[in-house]
Amino acid sequence: MKIKVIHSSYGHFTVRTLVATVTVEKITDHHQALEVAYTKTQNVFDSWSMPEEIGPEYDTHQDGGKEVEVEAPLHDFGGKPCGLRSSMMGDRFQVIDPDNYDPDLFYVCAMVGFDPCDPVDYRVMGKESSYIVRALSDHLLRDHPEYKPYKGLDYQEV
Repeated sequence: MKIKVIHSSYGHFTVRTLVATVTVEKITDHHQALEVAYTKTQNVFDSWSMPEEIGPEYDTHQDGGKEVEVEAPLHDFGGKPCGLRSSMMGDRFQVIDPDNYDPDLFYVCAMVGFDPCDPVDYRVMGKESSYIVRALSDHLLRDHPEYKPYKGLDYQEV
């Protein structure tokens, strides 16, 4: 199962950005998987988004696959890369469960635990291009084996 971690910025406009995809193995309970994703995106001892600073044991499974894939570019602070913030209340988490193909499995991080919420548009910021994910139920689950772009469309370029 995968959990997409979507951070919200607050201010005049709320912007939601995909910051990480957390792969959770051997867990079938969604709330337990959400807790793992939340824990993996915390800056407790070091930056979760800069695993090379922490060491290889942080972000690899026994099979060599990545557990936390950083999806957003790091911040630049005077020419030095600076890690992303911790997940917090108000951020959104999307569950991508291969056993339960439902594109609308979104949760909001609450004061305690997670509450179901409506799907949200969010932006994906990559090195090559950035785009906004819209029409979530049509084409959001591109990681799923049954994924097909809706009517040949995929993402709207920003």
